[in-house]
Amino acid sequence: MHYLAQDALWTVRGLPYHELGTVQFLDSMVRKGQEHAERLSEYPQAQYDELEIYYVSLRGIAALDIWLLHDLFFEHGYGARAQAAWLAALAPNPLYRQSLSEASALTEHRRSAIELALAVADMGDGEIGNTESLIALARIRSALDPLPRPQLPLRLAPSPQQVQRLKEEQQRIGELYRRGGAQAARDSLPGTMTAYFQMSYPDWHRQGRPSLETYLASSQTRQP
Repeated sequence: MHYLAQDALWTVRGLPYHELGTVQFLDSMVRKGQEHAERLSEYPQAQYDELEIYYVSLRGIAALDIWLLHDLFFEHGYGARAQAAWLAALAPNPLYRQSLSEASALTEHRRSAIELALAVADMGDGEIGNTESLIALARIRSALDPLPRPQLPLRLAPSPQQVQRLKEEQQRIGELYRRGGAQAARDSLPGTMTAYFQMSYPDWHRQGRPSLETYLASSQTRQP
């Protein structure tokens, strides 16, 4: 696993994995984009509930790279695999082709997203395709293209050395829990590596997206 699990999954949160790539889903998304084109152009200054699928898709493709694709395909189950395939269809890259093929071999049911991504991967540069799904996808991509991509750095998964340190921290926290109860254990968490890796992506973002080293150092300076 390359990226921290909760960060990787945050990039695709809100994408309806069971619908992605179906004709009905594509038609609905195209219709929303056409009906609310003026509102869509206001992003990021304004966002509207009816265009949420565009914003979530944009978030995903802004974060997408070969490592995130691999994590979503092979580390987080069927739903994430479908979500990753949708992102690969929206933002194709020749580097994704092998991972798409391997993910396809693992996908037995609800293959709409993976098949759409494979079809896009097999097209030449500038091709749109002549199927109903590929034409709809091209319209969605055209609606997304002018929108600015958010900056979405992700935390890396813990290294083997960090995993060992996390185990040691968690043993200490467990001992505090046994001796002093839940509150004592909670009080010991801030400023630890455990707390850093347990932070949700939105919480990490609100704190300024610090590196692990910066987070630990700033916690030390705050201590009396």
